[in-house]
Amino acid sequence: SDAKSALNRRLPSVKFQEVALMDALDFFRDATDANFVVDWKSLELVGVSKETPVSLQLNYVSTRVALKSLLEAAAPGLLTAYIDENVIHVTTTARADEKMFTRIYPVQDLLVEIPDFQGPSLSLTDNQGGQSGRGNNNRNGGNGNRGLFDNTNNDRDEEKTTTRAERAEALIQLIKETIRPDIWDSNGGKAKIRYFNGTLVVTAPRSVQEAIGGPID
Repeated sequence: SDAKSALNRRLPSVKFQEVALMDALDFFRDATDANFVVDWKSLELVGVSKETPVSLQLNYVSTRVALKSLLEAAAPGLLTAYIDENVIHVTTTARADEKMFTRIYPVQDLLVEIPDFQGPSLSLTDNQGGQSGRGNNNRNGGNGNRGLFDNTNNDRDEEKTTTRAERAEALIQLIKETIRPDIWDSNGGKAKIRYFNGTLVVTAPRSVQEAIGGPID
């Protein structure tokens, strides 16, 4: 069975009550007919064995969500599953993070600055057609320097605009702060991200890439 289709398949019910992790994973293998490879050696390094008990109760969810919930129940934050060469691999997050991927994300549309629209200033002062007794010969009335709708405002400082590079840097900082902050080179990790000609070039583990752009199949 195609691994991607298998993970997207809906399961009507998933119920485990203190079931051994190996048996729970066998349930997913049988339910999807997909290829599963479990890196038990790496799991044991984080204290997870074939006999680790897990409990889970879900209704009508995708296999992907159910499997993720199962691994979270077995060892919160320590385990992960991914597809490679039509095989679903189950291993530790640390082990999966050892392999780096490079992806290019077009971000040109995200960096377009939309200027604020400054509406016309409305002034009724001295625009009553000469009632003030001044400027009767001026067709606009009053002091003759401003019309009813005047877009000029000499007292307003020009708003600062940011460059495309500055907006790209702000986007990069947002990604670094919200997706695995410890994984980036600026924080002592190995992942890298840079802006180049309207794109973000990201070299990072699978989990980071999937958080940014979706699953790597």
